Parts: sequence; structure tokens; C-alpha cells
Amino acid sequence: MVKISVLNQSSTQNVASGASNTATAQLSAVKVIDAKNTIVTLDRASSIQLGLKPDQIATIDRVGNSAVISLKNGEVITLENYFALPNQIVLQDGTAAWQVAVTPSATGQIIVDYLPIEIATAGAATALSTTGWYALGAVALGAGVALAANSDNNDNNTNNDTTAPAAGTLSFAALQDTGSSSTDRITSSKNFSLQLNGQEAGTRIEYQVSTDGGKTWTTTTAEQANLADGQYQFRVKVTDAAGNSSLSEVQAVTVD
Repeated sequence: MVKISVLNQSSTQNVASGASNTATAQLSAVKVIDAKNTIVTLDRASSIQLGLKPDQIATIDRVGNSAVISLKNGEVITLENYFALPNQIVLQDGTAAWQVAVTPSATGQIIVDYLPIEIATAGAATALSTTGWYALGAVALGAGVALAANSDNNDNNTNNDTTAPAAGTLSFAALQDTGSSSTDRITSSKNFSLQLNGQEAGTRIEYQVSTDGGKTWTTTTAEQANLADGQYQFRVKVTDAAGNSSLSEVQAVTVD
């Protein structure tokens, strides 16, 4: 069973191998239904730590205001009220950690991205899993940011910046819609461009593409050329100088 820790300003709950240890029972409740199903009911903004790696997760879906995390081993973790509050999910496996950025798309689905959190030492990882964990949750809560342990004395303004940058608006350029409707995003054109406007100044831009309905994403370029027939989804990851990241809304097109 996955180890689950729920942390907020006044409580911590842990579940591992079916055992629970709660500091304040009336706060977020963790209920183990059986070996394959765990329900976490959130009643306040929290940081939810899961003892997992990204490649152990099959899907993360939104059902009402709940986030349903399905693992490849068949285990299901349901976070009730997740989308009703500014919560965040962080994965940790040994000395590696990832923030789970969950972004709504224009189609009503959600986009999931795993942002690495660099942990310099095993000691830092230990602190992260105990009292230091809430410190991470407090600054990153719902912000869609990637945090890094930094031993250098860089500019304090940069180090303290935890605000996700404006992602801007992604659109197509030189794309001719040749479908039955002028807005159905079906095109016979195999060459067109991606264009981002309105993003925060000075940010790093990474264009991404998915050909499996948004399950996996790979880096691409603004200029799309010689595309094969098929369905494509595009988005942009925007990262500022402090390492905070945001994702644009997804734009989809069918090449036929």
C-alpha cells in the first residue's frame, strides 16, 4: 500500500500498510477501504504526499471535485474535495520528488504534469517528509511551481518567488481548416505553426505535443512540418527565472 501523508497548518495524517496515525482526527480524514482503495477527505487546503514515482501512476482523473489517482498495480486513491480547495499533490520516492501540476484544459479534461523537485541530500529528503514537508506545501500550494534546493546565495527576490507565471494563449498560425466546419479543427495541411501570446516576459517556452489523447507529452517546436494524418494536441510549458512553471490550455487539431 502506498504511504500517504496529508499535511496542513495544524495537522498531519499518515497511512502506511493500512495503519493510520492522526494528529487531529477531525481534520482531513484518511479511510482505507481495502488493500486497493483509499479515500482521503480534505476539509482544508493541504499538501498530499504520496510515496510514489510518476511512472507508477496510470491516470489522474477529475470526478466532480475529487481527484482519482489510479495506479498501474490496480490501487486507487481518491482525494475528495481536491478541486474545491487549493490543494497540492507531491510524489516522493527516496531522495527524488515531484510536484503534480493539474491544469484544466479547454475541453474540460485535466492536464497532468510532473515537475521535479531537486533534493540535494538524504537529510533534506528526511526533512521534507516530516516537518519540512509543510514548508514546501505552504509556498507551493496550488501554484504549479517546481521547487529546487539551492545552496547558493542567489538573489533573494528570485529565491522567494513562488508565483506561477502567466502562461499566455496558444494558437495556430497558417493553419487552414478544411473540415466540414470552419471551426472543427480538421485540416489537410501538414505544415503550420504554433504561436504563443501574452506569456510573462522573460520566461522560457517549451512547446509540447501529444498524440495519445494527452496521456504523454513530448517536446516539439513551434514550426510543425510534414505531419502524418492523426489527432494532435499541443500545449506550452512556460517557466520563469525562479523555476515556477505554468501550462497553457491545450489546442487540438486533426490532420486528415
